[in-house]
Amino acid sequence: MKTLLILLLSVLPLVAQVTQTATIGAGVRAPKTGTPAATPHNHPASALIFENFEGTGYATAGWGEVIGGGGVVNEDYTTTVLDGSQSLFIDGPTDEVSYATNGFTAQATVYAYFQFRITSMPATENSFLSIFRFRDVDGATVAKMQIDSSAFPRITTGANAVATGANISANTTYHCWLSWVKNNGANSVMTMALSTTKVQPTEGNWFVTATGTTVANDAQQVFLGYANDGVDDSGPEMSIIYDYVLIDDAAIQDYP
Repeated sequence: MKTLLILLLSVLPLVAQVTQTATIGAGVRAPKTGTPAATPHNHPASALIFENFEGTGYATAGWGEVIGGGGVVNEDYTTTVLDGSQSLFIDGPTDEVSYATNGFTAQATVYAYFQFRITSMPATENSFLSIFRFRDVDGATVAKMQIDSSAFPRITTGANAVATGANISANTTYHCWLSWVKNNGANSVMTMALSTTKVQPTEGNWFVTATGTTVANDAQQVFLGYANDGVDDSGPEMSIIYDYVLIDDAAIQDYP
């Protein structure tokens, strides 16, 4: 009996330790792969907007569309899917508008991640069309990502534009991470990172920072597509596929 009691006393701390470890681990989201993530990824459930275009129509409420003559905004696109089983396809004829937009809680600092694939590049150099914009509550653009026929994506904040050091290719899927700060004390700051993999670069030709004048209003809308509205240039046409759009008030690490 004494021997049995000693054995029980020696095992109980181990049982307690295992139970405690299981309790601490409860509710922690497992990484997508079998190995632990080096940095925490944003959980879509906590985001300002998370849209994956799955199911009929948009997966998230609040989206609106503006489609010019002959344009296309198809949120149930299945021809070339970037993630899951459906993507968003946008095409706009020359001098027309085609975009989808949604709102979120006003943010002086905001982050975005999305996937995109340009199937038809703009035909004219120095005629820039938007891939992505942050807009204020009135629909005025506060920061934007654009491209022209040279295929060097550029970002703009506070009237200052900076392009990548290397161009991108049509019919190639890219992961894009954006950040924007309305006022860091003296200026607005926007960053862009691009990759063909799920790992976010922090330097190199596909990582750029634009520093412009302070912007008056918070970001409160996301804008996918382009418009002949003075923000984008008139003339060229572009076709683009989007997927896995994530807008958040916290930095987004790698593929979320």
